[in-house]
Amino acid sequence: MNLPEEKLLLNLIKGGTGKKDYDVNWSEFIELCAYHKISPLILEKINRQLMPKKELQKLRNSCKKTVLLNMILNKELFSLKKETEKKGIEFIAIKGTALNNLLYSKTFSRVSSDIDLLIKEKDYREIRKILEKKGFKSDSFGLWKNNLFAQHYPGIRKEINGFTCLIELHKKIVFPVNCFSVDLKEIWKDSQELNGMKIPGNEDIIIIAVLSSVYQHCFQGILREINDVQKLLEKIDEKKLEEKAEKYSVLEPLIYFNELMEKVSGKKIKGIKELEKKADKKKMKYLRKNSLEKILEKKSPLKLKIEIIKTRFYWTKNLRQKIKVLFFAVVFPLMWKIRFLLTGKY
Repeated sequence: MNLPEEKLLLNLIKGGTGKKDYDVNWSEFIELCAYHKISPLILEKINRQLMPKKELQKLRNSCKKTVLLNMILNKELFSLKKETEKKGIEFIAIKGTALNNLLYSKTFSRVSSDIDLLIKEKDYREIRKILEKKGFKSDSFGLWKNNLFAQHYPGIRKEINGFTCLIELHKKIVFPVNCFSVDLKEIWKDSQELNGMKIPGNEDIIIIAVLSSVYQHCFQGILREINDVQKLLEKIDEKKLEEKAEKYSVLEPLIYFNELMEKVSGKKIKGIKELEKKADKKKMKYLRKNSLEKILEKKSPLKLKIEIIKTRFYWTKNLRQKIKVLFFAVVFPLMWKIRFLLTGKY
């Protein structure tokens, strides 16, 4: 790790307030914080006297937008909850919306871009109707084939006060193919209630965070997930997490995530390191090629895209899964881009 921006970022994550002798390009530093989706966390930790006023204001403005968007997302989430309750429909709020309520309820400062809901397939059309009545429009080509969307149905969005409120209705947790054995029935069974809203159990929240950062996004945003998991360490049943990790076939991603968390923050999940004797050595070797230095480096969109495809290819188990990876990682985004060029809409 050579860049001063990366050194400063890691220093702050580890609990420092920054050093005056870093020769930091502050614009690059702000972009690095945004890339890792931790701008609010950095604003909270940094000695603000170190930053030039102009760049500090940019960071503040970015964080303000995060909070405002989260407030809009949360309002729409609970509004939808009221409507679905009338119909006897249940869903589980996962990822950012769940975590903002569970871990960041005082500040709503966790960076998120949408509302992710785990639903039962039988309820999809009814929830979609409710959202359309509320003014949401679907990102679809008109082809509503349930087996086409491997992880979630087309996004449903609405413009509110200059922000895009995007809702993704999930029928699975990971994308684009189920390379792991995550048990959706168990996630439903172990879900907990928070302010009348169903969210996953704490152990499942950690597993979802691990798969999202290590597998789905190829380490982009992992510093945000590490911060999330740190806040959950006192709230988990460690034995239950170990059992789930083995049952869901996510031992290797969880073990490596835990290693990174310890390097970044000095904190770790007790008992996870001991699970390595049950892990696949080749998979562990593959994961460890992604050193902390490589992870902190900001990648170009194309480079990141290629790495994501390579990562997903690695975890696939057969040719059918590899074809799905290509379709959802390459063909599908291209279709959406063409649609945008032709219609101006996503």
